[in-house]
Amino acid sequence: MRMNRQQFVLTAVQTGRNGKKRGMALTKSSTLSTAFRMVYGEKADPQRAVKVLAKGGELVARPLKRGGVMLYLPADAPTNGAEALLAKMGLN
Repeated sequence: MRMNRQQFVLTAVQTGRNGKKRGMALTKSSTLSTAFRMVYGEKADPQRAVKVLAKGGELVARPLKRGGVMLYLPADAPTNGAEALLAKMGLN
């Protein structure tokens, strides 16, 4: 049975994390991108699936300094300093 693109990305993040790392990188040449293209074709773009999942709150995507994003399950995502401050202030 073939998964839809969002299920593929979500399953990859859940199962493909290395060791102690809580997230998984998505760049043009990352393992996730390569696997996605192997399943859905060379022109397939995993970024679209990630945007849908992030908008729905199923994944958290944090930008990386050199391009791409780090993907986390919501429970595993590091807290943003600004988000933590707002939570302490009771504004979040």
